Amino acid sequence: MASSGPGRRIRQPTAELVIFIVGGAGVAAAIVLDSGPLLVASILACMAAVLSVVFSVFLSGRAMAVHIASLLLGAAGIAYGTNWYLGNQGSTEILFSPVFVAYFGAGLLLAGVLNLVDLLRNQ
Repeated sequence: MASSGPGRRIRQPTAELVIFIVGGAGVAAAIVLDSGPLLVASILACMAAVLSVVFSVFLSGRAMAVHIASLLLGAAGIAYGTNWYLGNQGSTEILFSPVFVAYFGAGLLLAGVLNLVDLLRNQ
């Protein structure tokens, strides 16, 4: 484990790497199988893993309250982005839309869960 500053541990992003590899395999399988839903889910997994690594840099070594707040903010982001998507499915603005809030929410939620587990395991 690396450290950044006095008493601060930074968690290694092993879980995110595994999720990214599985998501990449899912993308390849979706292309071969011509499966739209598998492709979307696999891309979401890859994006959430990458964003989780970025968020984990700031969340590692923080207090439990920060991790719980990230869980709540991530869940709210997923709910908002998904709700917007479901209400605007016929729109041409889907690509550059509040749906991105759901992707960032997924990354924040994943980072919160993994860092909270690491915090509880190493107490």
